[in-house]
Amino acid sequence: MQLSDLDKDWINRISNNAQDLPAGFYSLSAICGEDWRLIDNVNSFSRKFRRAVELGSIPNVSLHTKKSKADILIYIVKANEICG
Repeated sequence: MQLSDLDKDWINRISNNAQDLPAGFYSLSAICGEDWRLIDNVNSFSRKFRRAVELGSIPNVSLHTKKSKADILIYIVKANEICG
């Protein structure tokens, strides 16, 4: 995946949003929070986000094996682990 697919700014924004969430299951719009309204093409963004998650570019977020009842991808936000 090239950075142009999902640039560093978006990866940082989403990573920060995910860190603020309690561990659990979330839709992409819930992870993005207020930033969701800034996205012009949500279908394209969703595909790029999924690729970034699958490549491990967004820490503490992984793809759930099942979709929601509304056929929306679900992501798992894991608790931050602080060592030391």
